[in-house]
Amino acid sequence: MITTILIVLWFVFSAVLAYFLIKNAINNTRVFPFQDYGKTDIPYITLDVQGVPLNMIVDTGCGISILLRNMVDKLPHENSPRQISMSALTSDSLATNVVSIPISFGKEQIVEDFALYDGEDIADFRTRYGIALHGLIGNEFMEKTGCKIDFTKHALIIP
Repeated sequence: MITTILIVLWFVFSAVLAYFLIKNAINNTRVFPFQDYGKTDIPYITLDVQGVPLNMIVDTGCGISILLRNMVDKLPHENSPRQISMSALTSDSLATNVVSIPISFGKEQIVEDFALYDGEDIADFRTRYGIALHGLIGNEFMEKTGCKIDFTKHALIIP
């Protein structure tokens, strides 16, 4: 009797697991959990860009994505003719170059523009938390990918 119940439960569990695996494979949903949630008061994700893991703040208030200038040489990129003025990260308004970097999500790929930032410690992350932060994911990225921020799951979800 117990063996029969265990076998039935195993089949039910296997069917539910297969359903969710197939559903996510079909939807190609990517879930990027907020890293060190609870340790930091700022949500950030680790995004694999061309094999380079980048710790990026999820910042809905920032229009363009931002990347530390010293990370650019580690990634395939093209210089963009676009130039912007940044004033949120520093007390001065400064003009900066923009680079376009391809980012893959499974079978899909987007090309994201990143404004380059010369500072060393965005939002004092290394000083405050001992975490190397490489940039910010801005609104343009979120619009291109159609991503959603799920605060109950503490994650950035790209459908």
